[in-house]
Amino acid sequence: MVKQADEPDGTPLDRERVQDLGEPPVDRRKLIQDALACRPRPISAHTYVRRWETSSKPVALLCDDGQAYITKARQNGKPEMSRVMITEQVVARLGALLDASVSRAALVQVSAELIGAQKEMNHMEAGVCHGSRQLDDVSEHSGFQHVQVPENRMRFARLAVLYGWVSAADHQFVYSKSSPHLVYSVDHGHFFPNGFNWNTASLTQAGVARLDSTIAQNCKFSDLEIRGAIRQLLNANDKAIAEIVAVPPDEWGLSLDERVALSDFLATRAAQLLASIPPDPNQEGNI
Repeated sequence: MVKQADEPDGTPLDRERVQDLGEPPVDRRKLIQDALACRPRPISAHTYVRRWETSSKPVALLCDDGQAYITKARQNGKPEMSRVMITEQVVARLGALLDASVSRAALVQVSAELIGAQKEMNHMEAGVCHGSRQLDDVSEHSGFQHVQVPENRMRFARLAVLYGWVSAADHQFVYSKSSPHLVYSVDHGHFFPNGFNWNTASLTQAGVARLDSTIAQNCKFSDLEIRGAIRQLLNANDKAIAEIVAVPPDEWGLSLDERVALSDFLATRAAQLLASIPPDPNQEGNI
């Protein structure tokens, strides 16, 4: 019988559950097909707030749930935006699965009437867009700051797990302006192997998942912090992953085969990260 380790939140972690995550699913394609039938419904945007002059030209829109969302849409002449939106949507939801400090994602319905009434939105195509809930009172994009603030230690550790899990290529953080200056990760459109050009082949050929080295080198985590962060991947079972990769609308161009490949990629890398958890010297036979 496998002994159980005492993790920071008091929940036991055993090797059998870790190994289960690496086992082939009964039918991952079927899990995704079932999840496609119950995708979350889009919320509707009704008011333009502002636009950012970056490559994807996102806009902040007020929506019918009372929240503002930074919204990215498909654009004429920029076919890569569909892949960017898929990646943004999936990574944000994976982050939520880890309880990582990323803005929560939503599908945002943007009407042709709203676009037509606002010249700052004339680059956007009407339809379902990617939305990230706007973070209030945060800094502009920056690098590593406030890494030794106690409230940020596990936040950075969970981001290191998320970045290592999905293979991140772009590290962008913002911080709350007031103490304790909490960190948030933003702009995930270039994640996954080969960035917005990722495909089934690039997912299949990805190397073994490791804790993100850039975050780890800047934060110098303890083994206890690493164990506490990686064990969040126990939430990444096949059903949870299937529900996430099913979310992007069909019109964004993500095929069923690509959803299955993405699910395989995420399940495999979750198991690899869980297998890399540093041993607890106080608990013989545990991970």
